[in-house]
Amino acid sequence: MNKTKMKKKKKLQEAKEVSKNIKESKSQLDLCQEKLETFLMEIPNILSSDVPLGESEEDNLLVYRKRGYS
Repeated sequence: MNKTKMKKKKKLQEAKEVSKNIKESKSQLDLCQEKLETFLMEIPNILSSDVPLGESEEDNLLVYRKRGYS
């Protein structure tokens, strides 16, 4: 083989390796994203400092009432 064909073959092999690495990295990324989403769903929302504290539902402060609802 001449040098040009050898270089071409080497570049094709490198491209295949890069493609394989990208696929593996994508799989790992998908798994990490799934784990992150699961973890984030377990974290509760942080209440605003102006939210009043209460013992039960009766202690809730009505902020807005839509017409037609009681």
